[in-house]
Amino acid sequence: MKKYIITALCVLALVLAVHIAPAEAGSGTVTQDGVNVRSGPGLTYNIINTLTKGTGVTIIETQAGWQHIQFGSLKAG
Repeated sequence: MKKYIITALCVLALVLAVHIAPAEAGSGTVTQDGVNVRSGPGLTYNIINTLTKGTGVTIIETQAGWQHIQFGSLKAG
């Protein structure tokens, strides 16, 4: 289960793309509470985490309006 969570984490909903304030290339800060992290690039994917305002993220890539991110020690595989 832990491996699944680590592998699945960090593909971000479009909502997060709107609510990340860029700090520098490849990084940002969540600007609102309750931003959902999903297991894949779409609203049909499960919510696997919720980020709070002020959480720092590393943006790995952006594809079709969705961001693949890393936060804390977790990164999508």
